[in-house]
Amino acid sequence: MARCHQLHSVFQALLAGALMLCLVVLNPMKLDVSLYPEDPGSCSCIKCMAEEEDPWFIIRYDIQVPRLMSSRNSNLSAYTSKWWRGLQNRPRRVNYTALVETLFMLFPDEEPYSDSGPDRCRLCALVGNSGNLEGSHYGPLIDAHDFVIRMNTGPTKGYEKDVGSKTTHRAIYPESAVDMDNSTHLVLVPFKVLDLQGLITIFPTKHIKR
Repeated sequence: MARCHQLHSVFQALLAGALMLCLVVLNPMKLDVSLYPEDPGSCSCIKCMAEEEDPWFIIRYDIQVPRLMSSRNSNLSAYTSKWWRGLQNRPRRVNYTALVETLFMLFPDEEPYSDSGPDRCRLCALVGNSGNLEGSHYGPLIDAHDFVIRMNTGPTKGYEKDVGSKTTHRAIYPESAVDMDNSTHLVLVPFKVLDLQGLITIFPTKHIKR
């Protein structure tokens, strides 16, 4: 992965982090200390993903599905579009193509984190929001990872010995947006068209309406 831009608030994070729009549902997890290369079995780690992961996950993980949204992979199938729009209580009639074009006029249209290869090994920890890590003393182990991904407003202050203090990426919904330190990159999870519209509105005004 490329190093993240320095961000001082959620608004600046929205500017640099909007390229990481994800059309995926992320489930909270306790702790994942697995190795995640782009191509299973082609990393320089002691063990690569295909060698140690649960068979259930390996069967269902499709490496061909883009993890991050860009203008080149933003086209949705009719099935996916219907499902995604159905997440809103009152689906709005929106020109999705025009919306995406506007979005990437405001934000960088890039596909980062594509520099994996058989000669490198990177560790990733995905830390959820439950209290299961309390008393675990996993903090140093979590912080030893190259990338530490946290969900929504999951706290670290006061819990460093159990959950660590390092956060390289924070995945949020627009409703859970919070200020972040200058070492954290935002991953926006747009569950509805309104989230993308809100992002376009927030950028010029730097004001979040809840």
